[in-house]
Amino acid sequence: MRKRNLTIWVIAVTSLALIPSIAGGDEYRLFGEYFQTVGNQWQYDMHIYLLDNNPVNLWGTASLAITGTGNIAGYDTFIMDVNAPWGYAQRNLSVTPEYIIEIANDNDQGIHRVFSNNDPLEIYPIWVDDTDNNRLFGHGHYQVTLDSPPMNWTETHDSYITYLRQETVTVPTGTFECIVVFLKWDWTDSDNWSGYTEETNWIDPHLGIIKGDTLEYYWDTVSGHSSAYTWELTSTNVAPQPFCKVRSLPMDFNGDCKVNLFDFALFARSWMDCQLDPPSASGNSPNPTTLLLLSLGVCLLMRGSVTERKVYDRCWLIGKYSETKRTK
Repeated sequence: MRKRNLTIWVIAVTSLALIPSIAGGDEYRLFGEYFQTVGNQWQYDMHIYLLDNNPVNLWGTASLAITGTGNIAGYDTFIMDVNAPWGYAQRNLSVTPEYIIEIANDNDQGIHRVFSNNDPLEIYPIWVDDTDNNRLFGHGHYQVTLDSPPMNWTETHDSYITYLRQETVTVPTGTFECIVVFLKWDWTDSDNWSGYTEETNWIDPHLGIIKGDTLEYYWDTVSGHSSAYTWELTSTNVAPQPFCKVRSLPMDFNGDCKVNLFDFALFARSWMDCQLDPPSASGNSPNPTTLLLLSLGVCLLMRGSVTERKVYDRCWLIGKYSETKRTK
């Protein structure tokens, strides 16, 4: 029995050596689906150290809360209430598989923004690549109105991201494994104002933004104004959920975010498939007997697994398929 098991493992490992090495894509998830759950909340401690160009040492709290859902111009949105030391804002955001998008924004200063030109701004990507370096990922147009005195203008925004590193960070609410990114949002308006916000974010994809360091700067034709502050998570009611932290895993053929014998069986089933015309153009192909080794190795290894019984039951078909390939 031991000798047979050893033979099986040799077959399987030998088969693995025939598989070419595939470089994995280092693309990481930044955010989960918690922004779409009404009732989720985040509380932060804030330290303001620069206010309107003047050094200060002010402390306060800020909070984010998902308070409802809506629909604006065909976009399904979630409503995020933002409370900060300088005021309140309500953001209507939408989530796609690739981005978090800002559809509209209202604040307690009587400023109202809604996207125009059918072009809302992508404010965060869901995924970041470790090669991202000042990558432009978002562009948007907005129509802006002011309640008092009545005014209106247009704005154009751009969003950029840079991947920095992965880091363990400790804040008042605990210790987290974070992806660290640098974000920049540029804007110009039709009233001769321009500005940008630069932000370093420590993000735990299970919970959201854990820590941030923000610089805001804006100017007109006469003067400029700058403010800066840091913020750290103190509490949240978000329940972490498991998810695949990378977009693609090499050799994960069935998309379950792990590479195992299910994927090995799928690989073996397609061994020696060739779509070249004529087939002779493929040159020197490996001996088709290799498929028999792959099939037998996979099937015998899975023989005792109840959870993988469905794949094992198909092993006869895989072997039959390989034999057909071998005799052609």
